[in-house]
Amino acid sequence: MALFIPDMAGHLFLVVLLFDTFQSIKAQGPPLPRLTVSPAFIRESDSVQLSCETSPSVSVSQCYLFTEKRDFKPSCRQTLTGTELLSWSDQRSPAVVNVRCFYYAIGSFSPSSDSDPGSVTVQVPPQLTVSPEVIRDTDTVQLRCHTSQSTSVSQCYFYIEERQHLQQTTSCQQSLTGTKLLEWAGRGPTTKVNMRCIYNAVEMSIYSPYSDPVSVTLLDLPQPRLTVSSTVIRERDSVQLSCDPPPSFSVSQCYFYTEGRDPKHSPCTRSLTGAELLSWAGERLSAEIKLRCFYTVETHYPSTHSHPAPITILGELQKPDISVNDESSHDITIFCVLPESVSDGHSCNLSQADLVLSPRLCRSSPNWSDHLALCLPLGRGLLGDGSLRMRAGRELLPANNILTHKL
Repeated sequence: MALFIPDMAGHLFLVVLLFDTFQSIKAQGPPLPRLTVSPAFIRESDSVQLSCETSPSVSVSQCYLFTEKRDFKPSCRQTLTGTELLSWSDQRSPAVVNVRCFYYAIGSFSPSSDSDPGSVTVQVPPQLTVSPEVIRDTDTVQLRCHTSQSTSVSQCYFYIEERQHLQQTTSCQQSLTGTKLLEWAGRGPTTKVNMRCIYNAVEMSIYSPYSDPVSVTLLDLPQPRLTVSSTVIRERDSVQLSCDPPPSFSVSQCYFYTEGRDPKHSPCTRSLTGAELLSWAGERLSAEIKLRCFYTVETHYPSTHSHPAPITILGELQKPDISVNDESSHDITIFCVLPESVSDGHSCNLSQADLVLSPRLCRSSPNWSDHLALCLPLGRGLLGDGSLRMRAGRELLPANNILTHKL
């Protein structure tokens, strides 16, 4: 560029010289600094180190770090958390924060040029939830990878820690069977599978950090076999219960219970009286009680429950009364009078010595509507004044010599 000023050639030379000198100083100014960040991807709770690096030949008086917001920090090195970095740049996660720096050399009043930006990505890790946390191979577990409401997610991945296996889904929710998890994790009485998840953020096309691990416990515990030494007992009798787990398992505890009642921890083999079983079941009189059992391993993981084992508990039976009607020339009618406490559905049998008779049922007269009438046909050799006894349930009851011979 040529500038002509009449009669001022000397001044013109001075102006051109000053301009050339300024261009030379700018070209030969302090070297450009370089901003480094470590690490480049952090969570809000993590820390990042920012460093404004200069040439070893430059003696630096002061550095300044700044964001696009032009908020300056007088430091050559700074350690900030993700939360502090977001606050400094006035951004919300997930976000990419660009940081630059410049410096003053000792003895210089002019700053260096700004560095190229160093980028720090502040991410929000997802939260993984599983429900339920303990399953069997036939059960299903629901996995959900929770992300920030402000984050647009393109894909989620579920990660099984032991096998480095990712399951991809666009919904961030997935259902897996225990059988499938066992295929990946291996089989054992109890298998704990640690899982994580990540997501891909649409706006930044980057992957999130991994979620904190959440464990799913898989139970592969065979069903025990419940055995009882007797299926019919009285209140005063005892019955032995045995909950038999597989021999190869180390069992912590066994539990017995009746339907509708809380399980009671116990040795895997034990004896109980009929009265104790009635108390367990909340019964007071004769009853059929269905028992089940299960066992635990590693203190608290339960097996599947056994099939029910029924036990009938008989109360103390009261003796019935008998009466005889021998007015018929063909039959002797014996009436078995049951106590009022005996419910319907019971039957009576007659016996003499060890011979149990099964007489036919006679039609009761109206006056004997609350009695059980049994007819003993004549001519069976059971006549005379021999001792005739009557069987009620399983108990032989004595009776008077009440039968007479009738031709």
